[in-house]
Amino acid sequence: MAMRMNPWVPNQHGAWPMVAIPPLVGLFWCLKIWDAVSPADRGEGMHGTAGMVLTFLAVTVAWVVGYLAFFAGGILMRARNAAMRGRAVAPTLLYGAVAGLAAVLALILQPHLLWWAFVFLPLIAIAVYETWRGTPRSLASGVATTAASVFIVPVAATIGLGASNPVSGGVTWTSNLFTPKVVEALPSAVWVSFLWLLLYTVGTIFYVKTMIRKKGDPGWLAASQVFHLAALIIVVATVGVRYVHWAAWIVAVAVFAVALWRSRAVPASAAKGTPWPPKKVGVREMPLHAGVAVAAVMAALFYDGPLILFIG
Repeated sequence: MAMRMNPWVPNQHGAWPMVAIPPLVGLFWCLKIWDAVSPADRGEGMHGTAGMVLTFLAVTVAWVVGYLAFFAGGILMRARNAAMRGRAVAPTLLYGAVAGLAAVLALILQPHLLWWAFVFLPLIAIAVYETWRGTPRSLASGVATTAASVFIVPVAATIGLGASNPVSGGVTWTSNLFTPKVVEALPSAVWVSFLWLLLYTVGTIFYVKTMIRKKGDPGWLAASQVFHLAALIIVVATVGVRYVHWAAWIVAVAVFAVALWRSRAVPASAAKGTPWPPKKVGVREMPLHAGVAVAAVMAALFYDGPLILFIG
């Protein structure tokens, strides 16, 4: 199968929503937080709006091109012949270099982003290790890559904070570099958006396995349904988080209720003989993925709570 792959163009179409949606949700949080920062506390130039825009673009490029590098690198690690390995070297190096340069630019503009290395490095290490050992579609790899993608939301939100005077002046390469205060300043509603996206995307790992690689496996089917039920309960419980808008919460609950229903109904229809090829499974997920993204964006747009930030 590897011989038919083009290492320059990923063929994992289901991964693209997980690549694209978190930066989009993060952009809304970034702008919302920047708008909430007092004008007196906003930076100027590369320490203000211009720097914020450039940093967000750099982080987005690092993430998207980093995914391309990971895909090509996966082919390079798994290739069983020299020809395929040779084809994968160039995209791995080029994509890796572009992603690395974009990450360095983001760190130069907002050094506080280096704090997120504590989150991303272990997740990326797990995904790379699972690919190296020949199990790129394992549950561990799926959860690690999914979590890494969703963490782009709080990362982008801290970019909005990074353009404020307290952060741009208080977090440099020689002062407070690993301070957690920038992360602690994120509104709890940001983490609710993160949680909704994380629960949904991890749920798709279980669901898709019950439809393709683990089709007909009663253990995986039970695990999928239990996870979706637990996810719905957790989402319902987020109603108690302050400043999470009721409309966003209703959309999220509706999405997870439908996801729970389809975690049982669709595998049941497949068991009765209804054809569910991988492409059909992926297409039918698009409305739900869009729905949870809309809920997360609404949480950002309708957020009207306080923003407290102190770096000292």
